[in-house]
Amino acid sequence: MAELMRRGFSSFPIKLALLLIAISIDWVVGRLVVRSTAKSADQPSSISVSPTTLLHDRQRQSGPRLRGTLSRKLAQTVQWANTVSLTNPESALAAWRSLPTETLRQSGQLILQNRLKSENPSLALIYSEELGGKEVFTELSLQELVNAVRLNPGDSGTWIPLLIETNPIQAFSLEMELGALNRKRMGDIISNIAKQHGIQSAVERVEQLQNRGLRRAGTMEVIKLWINQDTKGALEWVRSFPKGIFRDKQLYQCAHTSSQLTPNETAELLSEVENPQFKSSLLGIAAGKLVDAQPEQAFELLSTTPGIPDRSRLTQAGNVTQRLAQTNPAKALKLFDAFGQEQDYSQSFVFENNRLRIYRVIFAGWATTAPSDAKAHLETIMDPQIQEAAQEALARALSP
Repeated sequence: MAELMRRGFSSFPIKLALLLIAISIDWVVGRLVVRSTAKSADQPSSISVSPTTLLHDRQRQSGPRLRGTLSRKLAQTVQWANTVSLTNPESALAAWRSLPTETLRQSGQLILQNRLKSENPSLALIYSEELGGKEVFTELSLQELVNAVRLNPGDSGTWIPLLIETNPIQAFSLEMELGALNRKRMGDIISNIAKQHGIQSAVERVEQLQNRGLRRAGTMEVIKLWINQDTKGALEWVRSFPKGIFRDKQLYQCAHTSSQLTPNETAELLSEVENPQFKSSLLGIAAGKLVDAQPEQAFELLSTTPGIPDRSRLTQAGNVTQRLAQTNPAKALKLFDAFGQEQDYSQSFVFENNRLRIYRVIFAGWATTAPSDAKAHLETIMDPQIQEAAQEALARALSP
């Protein structure tokens, strides 16, 4: 060819022919490579190996696409099995058993039997016997899952949920190691640590969290569990938080959730809450606890607590009035009217509207419990507009 070129046969047709030959050769070689790759990819391969080996081989041999497909398939199986674990445990068990390794299959069955202990203890016992009474991962299977997460952190959403219910401390360590920012998952981890290893163990780990969102998610889970176990301990922890809206919210949650706080202890929290919204809600809780045994003190608290917007104070007073009316409607109306006078709401359109509504509601209920007492009280009402509203409500309730 070089000789032809040297002799002058370098015309355009010859150059074009050479270019076409080169393109043809490249196309043939490319097709051979594609067929070989496709054939290899279509061949079924065994995946009954450890998660570590599985992910490593797929990463080395098949590239990101197949690895991603495998992870999505596992994630879908795990998510579906978790969703139906209580409503259809047999199907959930079948899904867990379809996972590609013994570690995953056993971990799924462990999670399932733990969830069924309260809902279906007999079935949980059967599953436990199948696993030889196992309650937690073996050291080997735990290490396989840990290695799987470390090898492919992008799939931590698939693997870490398998650890949360059976080894939450290890799940926490992995989340910290990977720098994960999933608030819900961290909340689940902290909740399971508290249940399995105690509140203080959970508190220690919450205090290791530097990310504000994760720390708050963990904190709320701890308080949910702690407040009815040891209300004073939970409150002491919350009081150590920096002042601000999050601390105020948690103090309110403690009062809202706890069955151990006395009415007076609840009222004492009012001086510690600064946010108007949470302070108003806390006032409603405190007054609501007081009103059954000490109705006068409840309304005094409603009148004298500082830092409450007028509209919120009215709302809480109305709620407390209706609660007291269930047992003593006459006293409830008397105290509500006195509250309005103390607050100098006589010219308040909002108060008058609330007063009309409350009288209607209370007289409608009173008609069903003691209609003669309701009729007698009607005669004592001096305000014509209020008397008319109460009379209409009473008549409507008594009409057939």
